[in-house]
Amino acid sequence: MKLGLDRKLGIHRFLTSWRSADDPGIGDFSLMIKPNGSPQIFVYNGTEPISRSPPWPWRSQMGLYESTFVNHPDEIYWVYTVPDDSYLLRIIVDHSGLLKVLTWRESDGQWKDYWKAPVFQCDYYGLCGAYSTCELANHNRFECACLPGFEPKYPLEWSTRDGSDGCVRKRLQTSSLCQHGEGFVKVENVILPESSDSAWVDMSKSRADCEVECKRNCS
Repeated sequence: MKLGLDRKLGIHRFLTSWRSADDPGIGDFSLMIKPNGSPQIFVYNGTEPISRSPPWPWRSQMGLYESTFVNHPDEIYWVYTVPDDSYLLRIIVDHSGLLKVLTWRESDGQWKDYWKAPVFQCDYYGLCGAYSTCELANHNRFECACLPGFEPKYPLEWSTRDGSDGCVRKRLQTSSLCQHGEGFVKVENVILPESSDSAWVDMSKSRADCEVECKRNCS
């Protein structure tokens, strides 16, 4: 089954949860592709986003199944395939809002959890706000941190471990942001930012070309 949008036919295919564990009526949670900007898969509670995938282009996912993403003017969709049809696999959003990948276990005739999300605090959408990162940490450490060159928007709230309002650029002595050593900083092990408002400028450019282009106009 395709998960996504058929623009030609005007069909939007998405998953919905059951109302409860034993009531198959339509529940509050859904899984769908948000096609704006750089497309992403979202889990929603009603209209509120709970969690999201990294934006497209996604890395190919290896494991029990292979993921394929198609993005062209008529259709935008995601499908998965199981090599050799060697086992049964299905994807659901359950009544509690968890996205689950399930595999069929022949030995006892049960569906078994293979993968689920959100699980960790950092899986939840917008936990740490704009211009920040969320790092998996033990319960004694605050998981939110500002990106290099940024500081908490509301330091008092930050000190109480509420990072939802995120960070702002550090106050500079001058009002201009240009010609002050701007460049690129490598930030590793993070999901790319929410991309609904991103714009495709030139798909043919390499990362190095993009860097040169940005440095020509730092604003």
